[in-house]
Amino acid sequence: YKNILLLALPSMLWFSLNRFDLLPAVLSLLSLLLILKERNNLAFFILALAIMTKWYPVIYAPLFLNYIYKNHPSREKKWSVLLKPILVLLFTVGLFCLHTILWGGIKGFLDPYKFHWYRGDNAESLFYFIKFFLNTPLKHHFAKYFFFLSQFISIPILLFIGIKKKETLVVSMGIATLFFIVFAKYHSPQWIAWATPILLLIKDKFTFVLLLIYDLSSYIYFPLGADLSFQLFGNLTLFVVAVFLNLIVKIFIILWLFKKLHFIKI
Repeated sequence: YKNILLLALPSMLWFSLNRFDLLPAVLSLLSLLLILKERNNLAFFILALAIMTKWYPVIYAPLFLNYIYKNHPSREKKWSVLLKPILVLLFTVGLFCLHTILWGGIKGFLDPYKFHWYRGDNAESLFYFIKFFLNTPLKHHFAKYFFFLSQFISIPILLFIGIKKKETLVVSMGIATLFFIVFAKYHSPQWIAWATPILLLIKDKFTFVLLLIYDLSSYIYFPLGADLSFQLFGNLTLFVVAVFLNLIVKIFIILWLFKKLHFIKI
């Protein structure tokens, strides 16, 4: 039960009360629970609702499918058992998209995606840190495409490892979520609400300590760092230190989770 206390730590509490990012996270957890109970069609319906709330949960679909495939008893019907959940997901997402297109047209449907695609980076992102240390603008298309694809690069790695156990599925979801967050060219501290509920399911003391540091560094970075940096130091020192610590912690959590899958040694 001590892991649940992390939900009451300052960053999770602040963003849960001031943002709606916890909603897709809860829907994703519900779909995970349904997968573990072998209610695959309902799980993918809930996952579709999560995707239509914020689209990052799409990264869980291939992980769920791999888990279903690995645990299906019949060799002959392994592929056919994946078809229904996929169709449920596509149909549900399609209905939401159709509704938006009917009300706002194709342009209205595509505008939010275009906005985020052409949106620049911010000082809290790994993209910005690399740009800063290399002293290069990183404005060309290669960097943008590289970071976008890197948000999903963990998926084929995790599928290669294989997801047969429940614990492996949870750890894989944590890795995929953090990859998506770390490699986003525009970073937001509220995304801690995506990762923490999943990582809370991993029951070991070191993960608990890492999550504690993750939460506290997130809160120091925002809202404290953003509000108090100039008041305390007359500059952005506190903010920059907290942002850098927060980034390092996320990367270290990824490495730690890969170690739990016996993929690397640290």
